[in-house]
Amino acid sequence: MRRRHFVRLLVLIAPLFFGWQKVFAQALPLQALGDDRMPITLQAEHIGPSLWTERPDEQVGHSKFDTFIPFAQSDLDAYALQLRGSRLRLDRDRVASGTTTPVPQELGSLSVGLFGKRRFETKDVVAGDVSFGRSGTELGSADSATTVSANIFWARPKSDEGGQWIYLLSYSNSRSTFNNIPLPGFAYSKSFKTESGLGVWAAGVPFFFGFYRGNPWSGTALITPFTSSVEGSYTLMGPFAVFAKWAWQPQGFRVNGGPEERLLYEEFRTQIGLRGPIARWALASIGVVYSDGRRVVWGDSLFRSSGRESRLDDELGAFFTLAARF
Repeated sequence: MRRRHFVRLLVLIAPLFFGWQKVFAQALPLQALGDDRMPITLQAEHIGPSLWTERPDEQVGHSKFDTFIPFAQSDLDAYALQLRGSRLRLDRDRVASGTTTPVPQELGSLSVGLFGKRRFETKDVVAGDVSFGRSGTELGSADSATTVSANIFWARPKSDEGGQWIYLLSYSNSRSTFNNIPLPGFAYSKSFKTESGLGVWAAGVPFFFGFYRGNPWSGTALITPFTSSVEGSYTLMGPFAVFAKWAWQPQGFRVNGGPEERLLYEEFRTQIGLRGPIARWALASIGVVYSDGRRVVWGDSLFRSSGRESRLDDELGAFFTLAARF
C-alpha cells in the first residue's frame, strides 16, 4: 500500500479513534496530509439502548455526527464546509449538590464552520477552520449559548521519509477544559512501515497520537487534556475485526441560566465490538459499552469545577458507529 492510500485510510477511520471532543484541530492534519483531493466524509455515533443499569432511571443516551463537505479544490487549495452536532439525554431531572437549579434532561450542540488549506511549492501545508454554533438545552431558546472555535495548522516536511513538524493554535469557548484560552501546540509526526503493516505517530505538546494497522493486529493511542483513548483490534477474516477500547470522554455545554455558564459531563468507557465494511465507502462498528465514573458538573472546566455535581450510576449499553467516505 502506498503512503497516499494509507493517508486515505486514516482520513476515513481516524475519527473513530480520536473520539468526538475537539482535539487541537484534530480534523485538520488528517484532511491536509493527503496529496489527493479531499473526499466528503461523514462520521456518526449512537450509544443506546441500555442493556443494564444499577437504577432504571439512570440511563444516558449519546448521539453525535460530523460531516466534512469540500466545495472547491485545486492542486494547491481546498475549501470545505463542516457541520457537527451532539445530543446528551438524561432520563430524569437531577439537582447537583450545592444548587437548586435542575440539570436539564436534554443537552446538545450544533455548529457550522468553514475549512481551508493551501499547499506551497516547499510542500508546506497551512490549514485552518472557524466554526460558530449553539450549545445547551433547546438550542433555539434563551437557555442556549453561542459557541465559537478556531484552529490554525501548519505542517513542515522534514524529510522524504514521511516526517514533518506540526504547529497548532486552537481556540474554543466550549471545551470541557481550558476554555476561552488560545492554546498553542506542536508535534513531530512520522509514518512508518513494518513487514506486516503501516503506521503513523505524532508526539508533542499537548498530545500524543499513534496508529498502527497490521495483520492481524492493529491499534491506536491518543492522550490529550481533552480526551484520551487506547484501542487494540484483531482481524478475524478479510476486512472484519474485533476490537476493545478504553476512553475518557468528557463533554462541555454552554448553558445560560445555570449557577455556572457551563455544564460538563464526564465518563469513562470500555467498549468491545466488531468493525467492518458495510459498503465500499463505509465502515461500521457495533458492540457493547460499559460506562462508569459518570458525573455532571457545573463549572468553567473539569479542572476548575465548583463542586456542584451529580453522580450517575454505571451502565451497560449497546453502541453503533459509522464512518463514510464519498
